[in-house]
Amino acid sequence: MSPRHAAGPAPEERAAVVTGLGLTTALGGDVPTTWRALLDGVCGVERVDFGEPAGPAQVYLAAPAAVDPRTVLSSAKAAHCDRSAQFALVAAREAVRDAGFPDPSALAGDGSRVAVVVGVGLGGLTSVLEQNHRLRTQGAGRVSPRTIPVML
Repeated sequence: MSPRHAAGPAPEERAAVVTGLGLTTALGGDVPTTWRALLDGVCGVERVDFGEPAGPAQVYLAAPAAVDPRTVLSSAKAAHCDRSAQFALVAAREAVRDAGFPDPSALAGDGSRVAVVVGVGLGGLTSVLEQNHRLRTQGAGRVSPRTIPVML
Protein backbone atom coordinates (compact mmCIF):
# COMPACT_ATOMS: atom_id res chain seq x y z
CA MET A 1 0.00 0.00 0.00
CA SER A 2 1.42 3.38 -0.91
CA PRO A 3 2.02 5.94 1.85
CA ARG A 4 -0.75 8.03 0.35
CA HIS A 5 -3.28 5.29 1.08
CA ALA A 6 -1.81 4.06 4.36
CA ALA A 7 -4.06 3.97 7.39
CA GLY A 8 -3.71 6.90 9.69
CA PRO A 9 -5.35 10.15 10.60
CA ALA A 10 -7.50 11.64 7.89
CA PRO A 11 -6.47 14.97 6.45
CA GLU A 12 -8.11 17.96 8.04
CA GLU A 13 -11.70 18.08 6.89
CA ARG A 14 -13.49 21.33 6.34
CA ALA A 15 -17.24 21.68 6.33
CA ALA A 16 -19.02 22.67 3.17
CA VAL A 17 -22.62 23.79 3.02
CA VAL A 18 -24.83 23.54 -0.04
CA THR A 19 -27.04 26.60 0.11
CA GLY A 20 -28.37 26.73 -3.43
CA LEU A 21 -29.12 24.39 -6.31
CA GLY A 22 -29.29 25.02 -10.03
CA LEU A 23 -29.86 22.56 -12.86
CA THR A 24 -30.01 22.58 -16.63
CA THR A 25 -30.75 19.01 -17.67
CA ALA A 26 -32.49 16.98 -20.33
CA LEU A 27 -35.45 16.80 -17.96
CA GLY A 28 -35.82 20.52 -17.41
CA GLY A 29 -34.19 23.90 -17.37
CA ASP A 30 -34.36 24.38 -13.62
CA VAL A 31 -34.50 22.48 -10.32
CA PRO A 32 -38.31 22.26 -9.90
CA THR A 33 -38.92 21.07 -13.47
CA THR A 34 -36.10 18.52 -13.33
CA TRP A 35 -37.17 17.23 -9.92
CA ARG A 36 -40.80 16.82 -11.03
CA ALA A 37 -39.67 14.91 -14.15
CA LEU A 38 -37.48 12.63 -12.03
CA LEU A 39 -40.36 11.87 -9.68
CA ASP A 40 -42.65 11.21 -12.66
CA GLY A 41 -40.12 8.76 -14.16
CA VAL A 42 -39.55 10.82 -17.31
CA CYS A 43 -36.66 9.75 -19.54
CA GLY A 44 -34.57 12.56 -21.00
CA VAL A 45 -32.89 10.42 -23.66
CA GLU A 46 -34.23 10.75 -27.18
CA ARG A 47 -33.27 10.07 -30.79
CA VAL A 48 -31.56 13.03 -32.40
CA ASP A 49 -31.23 13.88 -36.08
CA PHE A 50 -28.30 16.17 -36.84
CA GLY A 51 -29.48 16.69 -40.41
CA GLU A 52 -26.82 14.39 -41.83
CA PRO A 53 -27.06 10.71 -42.68
CA ALA A 54 -25.89 8.69 -39.70
CA GLY A 55 -25.46 5.54 -41.73
CA PRO A 56 -26.69 2.45 -39.96
CA ALA A 57 -26.25 4.11 -36.56
CA GLN A 58 -28.96 6.06 -34.81
CA VAL A 59 -27.95 8.72 -32.31
CA TYR A 60 -29.61 8.93 -28.91
CA LEU A 61 -28.67 11.48 -26.31
CA ALA A 62 -29.92 13.42 -23.35
CA ALA A 63 -29.92 16.94 -24.78
CA PRO A 64 -30.42 19.84 -22.37
CA ALA A 65 -33.90 21.29 -22.07
CA ALA A 66 -34.92 24.32 -24.06
CA VAL A 67 -33.21 27.05 -22.05
CA ASP A 68 -32.39 30.53 -23.29
CA PRO A 69 -28.87 31.45 -22.10
CA ARG A 70 -29.60 35.09 -22.93
CA THR A 71 -31.36 35.23 -19.56
CA VAL A 72 -27.85 35.21 -18.09
CA LEU A 73 -25.51 36.21 -20.94
CA SER A 74 -25.44 38.94 -23.52
CA SER A 75 -25.33 37.73 -27.12
CA ALA A 76 -21.71 38.90 -27.34
CA LYS A 77 -20.65 36.90 -24.27
CA ALA A 78 -22.65 33.87 -25.37
CA ALA A 79 -20.71 33.84 -28.64
CA HIS A 80 -17.53 33.13 -26.65
CA CYS A 81 -18.99 30.09 -24.88
CA ASP A 82 -19.97 26.64 -26.03
CA ARG A 83 -23.60 25.67 -25.37
CA SER A 84 -22.49 23.50 -22.45
CA ALA A 85 -20.83 26.51 -20.78
CA GLN A 86 -23.92 28.62 -21.45
CA PHE A 87 -26.11 26.01 -19.75
CA ALA A 88 -23.67 25.85 -16.82
CA LEU A 89 -23.94 29.61 -16.36
CA VAL A 90 -27.75 29.42 -16.39
CA ALA A 91 -27.63 26.70 -13.70
CA ALA A 92 -25.05 28.66 -11.67
CA ARG A 93 -27.29 31.74 -11.73
CA GLU A 94 -30.20 29.63 -10.46
CA ALA A 95 -28.01 28.19 -7.68
CA VAL A 96 -26.82 31.62 -6.57
CA ARG A 97 -30.39 32.93 -6.49
CA ASP A 98 -31.53 29.80 -4.65
CA ALA A 99 -28.83 30.52 -2.06
CA GLY A 100 -30.49 33.86 -1.33
CA PHE A 101 -28.55 36.21 -3.57
CA PRO A 102 -31.04 37.71 -6.04
CA ASP A 103 -28.22 39.81 -7.50
CA PRO A 104 -25.12 37.65 -8.14
CA SER A 105 -22.95 40.77 -8.39
CA ALA A 106 -23.32 40.98 -4.59
CA LEU A 107 -20.89 38.05 -4.43
CA ALA A 108 -18.18 39.81 -6.42
CA GLY A 109 -16.29 41.07 -3.37
CA ASP A 110 -15.58 37.81 -1.53
CA GLY A 111 -14.91 34.90 -3.86
CA SER A 112 -13.18 32.97 -1.08
CA ARG A 113 -16.53 32.07 0.46
CA VAL A 114 -18.38 31.06 -2.70
CA ALA A 115 -18.01 28.09 -5.03
CA VAL A 116 -20.07 26.75 -7.88
CA VAL A 117 -19.60 23.07 -8.71
CA VAL A 118 -20.45 22.09 -12.28
CA GLY A 119 -20.85 18.61 -13.72
CA VAL A 120 -20.93 18.14 -17.49
CA GLY A 121 -21.21 14.89 -19.41
CA LEU A 122 -19.58 15.99 -22.65
CA GLY A 123 -18.99 19.71 -22.83
CA GLY A 124 -17.84 21.41 -25.99
CA LEU A 125 -19.23 18.82 -28.39
CA THR A 126 -21.50 21.34 -30.12
CA SER A 127 -18.51 23.48 -31.07
CA VAL A 128 -16.57 20.49 -32.36
CA LEU A 129 -19.49 19.32 -34.52
CA GLU A 130 -20.14 22.81 -35.91
CA GLN A 131 -16.51 23.33 -36.87
CA ASN A 132 -16.22 19.82 -38.32
CA HIS A 133 -19.23 20.54 -40.53
CA ARG A 134 -17.70 23.87 -41.57
CA LEU A 135 -14.39 22.14 -42.39
CA ARG A 136 -16.11 19.54 -44.60
CA THR A 137 -18.45 21.96 -46.38
CA GLN A 138 -16.44 25.20 -46.60
CA GLY A 139 -12.81 24.23 -46.17
CA ALA A 140 -10.12 24.71 -43.53
CA GLY A 141 -10.00 28.48 -44.02
CA ARG A 142 -13.54 28.78 -42.62
CA VAL A 143 -12.85 26.93 -39.35
CA SER A 144 -12.86 29.29 -36.37
CA PRO A 145 -9.46 29.80 -34.72
CA ARG A 146 -11.38 30.02 -31.43
CA THR A 147 -12.71 26.44 -31.64
CA ILE A 148 -10.49 25.01 -28.89
CA PRO A 149 -10.88 27.90 -26.40
CA VAL A 150 -14.65 27.99 -26.93
CA MET A 151 -15.08 24.26 -26.35
CA LEU A 152 -13.04 24.19 -23.14
